[in-house]
Order: sequence, then C-alpha cells, then structure tokens
Amino acid sequence: MSTGQDIQRANANVRAFTVIELLVSIAIIAVLVSLLLPAVQQAREAARLTSCKNNLKQFTLGMHNYADIHKEHFPAANVRDASAPLLKDRWGWTARILPYIEQSALYDKIDLEQFPLVTSQLANAQVALHICQCPSAPQNHLVNYGSHVPGCMDVAETNYGAVSTTDHPTDLRFASGNGDGILCRNKSVSFAEITDGLTNTLLLGEVDVVSDISDPTGSLECTSAATAGRVWANDAMFSVYQGITHKYPDGRDPVILSHHRGGGQFSFAAGHVKFISENIDQTLLEALTTRAGGEVIGEY
Repeated sequence: MSTGQDIQRANANVRAFTVIELLVSIAIIAVLVSLLLPAVQQAREAARLTSCKNNLKQFTLGMHNYADIHKEHFPAANVRDASAPLLKDRWGWTARILPYIEQSALYDKIDLEQFPLVTSQLANAQVALHICQCPSAPQNHLVNYGSHVPGCMDVAETNYGAVSTTDHPTDLRFASGNGDGILCRNKSVSFAEITDGLTNTLLLGEVDVVSDISDPTGSLECTSAATAGRVWANDAMFSVYQGITHKYPDGRDPVILSHHRGGGQFSFAAGHVKFISENIDQTLLEALTTRAGGEVIGEY
C-alpha cells in the first residue's frame, strides 16, 4: 500500500464534531463562565473592601499620632470663625493630621489659619489624596464648594468623614459644632471626655458627594450643598441621623454613605476598623456615635 493511500485512509477515519456537539460544548463553557464570574467579582470587592479598611486604619493611626503630640486630644473636625464676614471655615481634621499620614510636604504648604479657598491656599485644597479614595466609589474629582471660586471645580473630594453627631445634619447643633460625637466643629475632644470608651465610640466613616450617587444629569454638580461634608480640606464630617445608606434619602445633607454592599466601614477611637451592617438598629448606631452618652452597647 502506498503512503498516499495510508494518509487518505487515516483521514477518512477522523470524526468531526457535529453541530449538536458543538452547541453543547459552547453551552457548557457558558455555564462555567457564569458560575466563575460572580466568584471573580466577589474576590475583587473583597480586595476593595480590604483597601478601604486600610485607608480608614491609616487615618485613625494618624489621629492617634496627632493626639500623642497634643496631650491626648483629637483634632477638631473643622474650625469655624463665626466673626468672619464671608470665609468662615478653615482647614479640617484631614489637613491637621497630614504629617502623620505621610503628607508632610503638603502640610508644610498649608496655613491652617486660612480658609482653603483663598488664592494662596486653593492649590493645596485641590490635591487629590490617594488615601481619600475608597476603591469601590467612583473616582474622586474636584467639586464645587461655593461661589468664592469661579466655575464648578474648586476642591478635592473625599470618601471618608468624621462621625460628628446623632442630630439631624442641618440642625443648628451640628452647624455650630456642638455635636455629641468625638470629632466636632470648634472642639478638640480629649480622651478623658470619651467616657463611653474609645473601643465603643465611632471616629470615622464613609461619605461621598451627591453627584456620584443620585445626580446622573449633573444638575447638582455646581451646588455647594451637594458637596458639604465631603471635601477633605474643610468639613469632612457627617451625622448618623439617617443610618447607613447607599443613597441620599433626605435631600443633600451630609450623612453616612457607603459603596460597599450591605453596610459601611467605620473606624473606632481605639484604632480598630469594623464593617457595620446597614440593618443595624438606629438606636445602637447612635449609641456608638456619642462620646459620653452612657449607653450599654450590645452585640451588632
């Protein structure tokens, strides 16, 4: 038998896939991919959750390093000069702990007695800090913060704010800085004043600007009310009044807002970070917020 005949006979014995077999194979691959994709997405979110937790941890360590230098006092969340005719709010807590979160060069350029939007300080307030970005949130950008600067891109936003009060966020008590949390406006709280215990009291949590959540048309982008409480240079602080949410249920007030499914991440004054369910009892959340409420903290 010739070589050509052998090859021809061997080729005749090769069996090709039928259309049905091919379709079945494709269907099996599709099922395997559909089973694998959620696992990949969960792994990615777990990594983002860990990165967000590390950001809060670094901020909280920076707070404690600040307190070590300032006789066991945490910084004020924000300093407001009520006598000033227009530019009342000075630099907030993030700016005050910059040397302790590896941002000494930026801190050296800042005048803490100035308002962040004055000409000499504006460039500093526009610096996008990597530590202020939650990996699960939309990319941070420059946002509007009043009519003091032309246009809509005034200062850099943040995804982390101070847990300041249990009151309604527009309440006069919150506006004047007499909040019942640890980080309040115009008040540097000492460790001794936190009688509920550092382990049981919230320090920092998650926030975001309105336009990243509920403003797809961009109509709020140029309103300072949409960014109040969510810029690192100034008043990154909020109320727990509306619980842990993923949207703004009550206008544009500064409230807790997390991009993590099922709840949000918080740091405690003792230094640890914990994920708290969005279903936490509101009374318990408020008890965790107050620094001297005398509440008994149960399981959560």
